[in-house]
Amino acid sequence: GAVKAWVRYWAAVALGELGRGEEAAEILLALARDGAVEARVRERAAEVLGELGRGEEAAEILLALARDGAVDDWVREEAAEALGWLGRQVR
Repeated sequence: GAVKAWVRYWAAVALGELGRGEEAAEILLALARDGAVEARVRERAAEVLGELGRGEEAAEILLALARDGAVDDWVREEAAEALGWLGRQVR
């Protein structure tokens, strides 16, 4: 459920802060690509992926979220802002 996804997200963030970026990125990538995970968790996971240097993968996920009409408007806006941060334009 949503709680489990957030726990995985925060565990990955902690791993990243401990210098274990590659392990963190793999967890975040799995979360961000999982369509069963709440869109907000996916968006945040993609943002942190970008911060960990995985910009291409992050941009792909953020672009998909920004374009997904089934996702809440505010999450789509967050995804678009994060894309801008990554130096991408939503088309």
